[in-house]
Amino acid sequence: MSFGYLVRKQNGRWLVCNDKDQIIKRFCTRRTAVQWAEKKALERHVSVRVCKTDGRQDYIFNQPQNESIAPRQ
Repeated sequence: MSFGYLVRKQNGRWLVCNDKDQIIKRFCTRRTAVQWAEKKALERHVSVRVCKTDGRQDYIFNQPQNESIAPRQ
């Protein structure tokens, strides 16, 4: 799955990276990194993949929903 931003921890800092794993911005706290990434993701209509401290995926923000679901009749 593609995403617009990735929030991960490296060397004690929280990094916001783009889909090519290039660092866009550095933050001291996870909260500020996630808030900044979510704001930018809403502006660009992309998703944010947020990782836990140990590197595993925590959640995905603004994930596009599957639109192939048949309507109820």
